Amino acid sequence: MPILYEAYDKCEECGKNFKWVHFELVKSRLGSDTFRVEVIPDHPKAKNVRAIDKEHTEYVVGCPHCGFYNHFIHKIEL
Repeated sequence: MPILYEAYDKCEECGKNFKWVHFELVKSRLGSDTFRVEVIPDHPKAKNVRAIDKEHTEYVVGCPHCGFYNHFIHKIEL
């Protein structure tokens, strides 16, 4: 399961900092020769991911402290 992006951000509602991740689950068939079991990170996960332009992506992440859904915009490192 490759982690595509991870960041530390501040909640817009409660002001507390937290780490979050955006990852992609890689599906593998049970009958295949290379079956991998992966651990899901124990950090809040990006719920909605949207490309804004070629360099910026918007992530929607729920705050683990207050539950508020934040909209974070980050520049993509190419």
